[in-house]
Amino acid sequence: MKPRYHFIGALFSLLLATTSFAQQWSKQTNIPVAGLDAAVSFTIGTKVYFGGGSGSLEFNEFDPATGKWTKKSNLPGVGVARGFGVGFSIGDKGYVGLGTDISTDNKITYLKKDLWQYDPATDHWTRKADLPGPERDGAVSFVVNGKAYVGGGAGGTNLYSDFYEYDPVVDVWVQKGDLPTGGLIFPVAFTIGKYAYLTTGETSAEMTDMFRYNSIDDTWDTAAAFPGAARQCAVACAINGKGYVGFGQSSYKTIYGDMFAYDPVKNTWAKVGLPSAAGRAWSTATAANNKMYVGSGWDFSNSFFNDWWSFDPVASGVEQPKASGAALTVYPNPATTAITLELPKYEGRGLLTISDGLGRIVHSENLTSAVSTSQTNKMRIEISTLASGEYFLSLHATSGNFMQKIVKN
Repeated sequence: MKPRYHFIGALFSLLLATTSFAQQWSKQTNIPVAGLDAAVSFTIGTKVYFGGGSGSLEFNEFDPATGKWTKKSNLPGVGVARGFGVGFSIGDKGYVGLGTDISTDNKITYLKKDLWQYDPATDHWTRKADLPGPERDGAVSFVVNGKAYVGGGAGGTNLYSDFYEYDPVVDVWVQKGDLPTGGLIFPVAFTIGKYAYLTTGETSAEMTDMFRYNSIDDTWDTAAAFPGAARQCAVACAINGKGYVGFGQSSYKTIYGDMFAYDPVKNTWAKVGLPSAAGRAWSTATAANNKMYVGSGWDFSNSFFNDWWSFDPVASGVEQPKASGAALTVYPNPATTAITLELPKYEGRGLLTISDGLGRIVHSENLTSAVSTSQTNKMRIEISTLASGEYFLSLHATSGNFMQKIVKN
């Protein structure tokens, strides 16, 4: 009878693990459009925005607090649909551009290089400066320090490696150094602190390489390669100082439904369980309220999805910073202009971040040299430019993680 008990125990453990994986994914209200792929999404404030895709101009707002969708003004600048474009947000505005424009006869597809700004306060779109390079789809975009970066993609059979910085204050594009991959289509990127991370996509072959971009000196260096299968058309975002990459397709034959987490301090990846959402390509994802929201996409069969899921990295078992009591002291708290930190005694490299209630990092500093273990270390951080509210200050170090809630008056 003893082996039977072992079997029951193993089965019970498997059921617990399966339940844990399911809990990290939560089904939300479906996107109020027909199933599609190649859409864009981004977050402004506490709301998520989703729009475009194959066969659609619709643009909708999702409120994570209520789980409700609200229809907004259609995407501008195209005839029937905008697919395979880029979408991002900077401050209180959203931006959508590039991609394909299906003509009104629904037969001819035109490539685009335009950029449009969305104001959620007025539900109005404003035309902005075009991308200086060729029209394209399948490009990558990310935001660092209040500026957007767009590059790669394809125009017909041409793969592009050119790369541009967009300044929304002056509405000007500036060409930067080329992508380190050569011509690249359908990669993904996420931003942690002052760095952006670029991975997956197709060059001469599909890749798992990852590159870290420093916008200050316009340089790329290598980081730990993505541990999943080589792919393109994945999804990615950053939450609480970690990057998340998953889903996608390979060779227009294989669909993936996995998810991996990247720790920039340790420069390591970890698998974070099996999603409840079906595997798919050309899905879209954004981060809000310390969660990833993922939806839409295509599985190469007859399934074009309009489902909408939230992914909780805490429920996934991904190591998160934990409060450390007196080990990390912050004063004054609440504060108006600046805070002083008494850092814990630790060894090795560290990443200090401040994130808002949506998990967006608003300040980061790399502690590149070893911090003394024999005395308390003090650091002053200016917070005068932050909006009033609650924030989380985290120290991710090789010897431990520490977190402290701070209040800005």
